[in-house]
Amino acid sequence: MARFDTLVSRLSLRGRVEVLSGLHIGSGRTLAVEESEEPVAKDFLGHPVIPGSGFKGALRNQLEALLRGLDGHSLWSCDPLEAPCPRPPDDFEPGLKDRKKERERHWYRVVRDWDADRLLAGSCTVCRLFGSQWFGSKVSIPDLPVVGGTWTNRNYQHREGTAIERESDTAAEARRVEFEVVPQGTSFDLEILIENPQAEPGSSDADALGLLLIGLDAFRAGWATLGGKRAFGLGRVAVHLDEATVVTADQIISGAAVSPLRGPRLDEFLNQHRVRPTATPSEGTHVPSAS
Repeated sequence: MARFDTLVSRLSLRGRVEVLSGLHIGSGRTLAVEESEEPVAKDFLGHPVIPGSGFKGALRNQLEALLRGLDGHSLWSCDPLEAPCPRPPDDFEPGLKDRKKERERHWYRVVRDWDADRLLAGSCTVCRLFGSQWFGSKVSIPDLPVVGGTWTNRNYQHREGTAIERESDTAAEARRVEFEVVPQGTSFDLEILIENPQAEPGSSDADALGLLLIGLDAFRAGWATLGGKRAFGLGRVAVHLDEATVVTADQIISGAAVSPLRGPRLDEFLNQHRVRPTATPSEGTHVPSAS
């Protein structure tokens, strides 16, 4: 089973996210007079940016939803509310929950003593890839900057819509709001880094790149959306992968040059790693035991 404390290889995927129908990834309300009530996320130059954490979260959500439609045995996703992944026994000492530093040290000892391999073995496919409360993520995605040639200053669109009450998720009475939109045709540079992307020989772990491609292909096919205000038809994007670079620990240490894969070689590489599970919906979700 792949552990998180040993680097065997690292994979870098580079490409672009192209906005097809307008995009709104909010940054919270602003006090600036010239800004919309609901501006989009921007960098220090005022250019739009897609937070890496936001894209990673959307990718994880897509993968979770898709895997829940499978048989629940070889590839599966937990349900944090109804069927979460296993956790160590919750044996906090009295009053320990109020002391953060002591609590963190205590939980480190509990996880270590309870057997990290046991926790990892019982974790779902998605938690093994994207991380959980107990293990770090194998995937990291930096913020996605806008591609300069697709953007000009003050090129935002401004739209109006009805405000939504957070508690009831219904339209607020006599309340309208203006929000910013990144227009169609804007592109953002994408980089995805994966630690130890290939499963160890003899392991039941799924190929990390193959799993990511399930989620990425949903975006590429137009089945997935990104950001908010989807009721206004926003959020459709296209993901284009342009190159992949795999580097081993030995190559990093020696400083060896590594050539990226592009064009037909990239397509062949991605097809070799694609996971093609068969969807067989069933009643309920099977959750393997951690014992």
